[in-house]
Amino acid sequence: MTFDTTSKRFLSHKDERVTLPEPVVRLTGKVDGVVGRLRALLNDPKNLDGAITVLAMTDPIARTALGILRGMPVADRYEGPHPGFVMLPFLNPKPARFNDAKFGAWYAAGDVTTAQAEKGFHLERWLRASPSIVADLTQQIVSARIEAPLENCGRDRVDAAVYDPDPDNYAEAVKLARARRAAGGFGLWYESVRHGDGWCCAVFRPSVITSVALGHEMLVQWDGKNLRWWAAA
Repeated sequence: MTFDTTSKRFLSHKDERVTLPEPVVRLTGKVDGVVGRLRALLNDPKNLDGAITVLAMTDPIARTALGILRGMPVADRYEGPHPGFVMLPFLNPKPARFNDAKFGAWYAAGDVTTAQAEKGFHLERWLRASPSIVADLTQQIVSARIEAPLENCGRDRVDAAVYDPDPDNYAEAVKLARARRAAGGFGLWYESVRHGDGWCCAVFRPSVITSVALGHEMLVQWDGKNLRWWAAA
């Protein structure tokens, strides 16, 4: 697998496995309520299991997280800075292209532009469902390295249904991911659906995510029709 390191454009997809040469980028929003408390607990991993057990006594989201955590091999757990930004997508899974509500994945892109396109699509879809909302949102840039080869799922290597742009039609992609995950795979590399020159990855095992760092925040404004992005001062 080769990349143009300036634009990070995908140049060759002949290899079955992809080793990412540079850090990947993820955009993540602020969370509150039980999910926010869960992230806070993850960011202070001392007695993590016990702390989530207490929270799980009164909240079903925490109970789900506790069940996933207990079923996760210790070797797969993330150890490093900013653990809440890594572990939360695994313990509080939201259905996406390569995962369902039963197992999580950590999604990232090869560059900020692609991350914005991917995140922006889903933010706008969510906001359009409530057309009366006018919102100012904050997205945190998170960068990391992936220290394991990912399976190449370029468009010419998988069924076209895996790249269906409709979020209601992710069944084939989830089926593929479930099989690869069960076979011991670390994750998938794939071409961005929302940004033609970009690429993304879906990581299945937190332990292969390293060198996590927080970048600047992006401000996102929704005026009821369009999203606008800019870097926070």
